[in-house]
Amino acid sequence: MSDNEDVLTVSEVADMCGVSPRTVRRWVRAGFFPGVKRGLGKTSPYRIPRDAVEKFIARRLEELGLEGLDEVK
Repeated sequence: MSDNEDVLTVSEVADMCGVSPRTVRRWVRAGFFPGVKRGLGKTSPYRIPRDAVEKFIARRLEELGLEGLDEVK
């Protein structure tokens, strides 16, 4: 992940997914978001690539059979 790549905080991902930040941190530890970066300290915040989050959301919608929901009017 380059320094210029669009990254999100745990809180931003939680808002996008409609879950708590704690859930996002569990997902990070479970490996759902490839390319996650963290600072040097144990309490440093995660930086999650936006494209990984978008792919995760698309995959979840597909699993739920809702992938075309935004196209239905």
